[in-house]
Amino acid sequence: MSYPRLYRQPYSMHIQLGNCMFGRQLETELVINFLLQSWPHGTEELEVLPIFGPGRVGKSTLVAHVCKDERVRDHFSKIMFLKGHDFTDDDLATLRQGCATEHENRVSNINKDGRLLLVVELVDDLDEDTWNKLYFASKQCMPSNSKIIITSCSEKIIKFGTTEALSLKNMSHETFWYFFKTLTFGSTNPEMHKNFVHVAMEIA
Repeated sequence: MSYPRLYRQPYSMHIQLGNCMFGRQLETELVINFLLQSWPHGTEELEVLPIFGPGRVGKSTLVAHVCKDERVRDHFSKIMFLKGHDFTDDDLATLRQGCATEHENRVSNINKDGRLLLVVELVDDLDEDTWNKLYFASKQCMPSNSKIIITSCSEKIIKFGTTEALSLKNMSHETFWYFFKTLTFGSTNPEMHKNFVHVAMEIA
């Protein structure tokens, strides 16, 4: 109930699905709300949101959708990405220099305080000492109200968060079938192609 309603429009739903992450609207809004929350006088704590779940569940895709949202693009002057399992001194130096920027806001002059968003995608588990080094380096170079999102298959990253972690689970069979069927048949009524429906179910 807390996110914008998606109205059911059978003949254009396949177009709408191409512009959102189906089945993750609530999670998307939760992440965006975390990112847009600002404190009037800043905070000494660098806020971290952990996102975890099984492989290929959509963690990176969720973050990509969030980073494309205009509200997020307007809120941060830069969005930086780090991916790995053991961050070296070179990685930390790259972070400090801001050279890891993958997306840069074209209207950054509107955002006077230059706040940053850092997305850390873990391949394996990360030990606490390495995380502390990365967090300390980020804290030194990132302005007030900057944020960090950290993603991993392991729920061990919960301890790195400053807010409640977001857990992603696989879609239910019914939800996935609706998604697949809508993208496959578009505005066509699947009942008109019963043989194709059977084949599509097998593929799904």
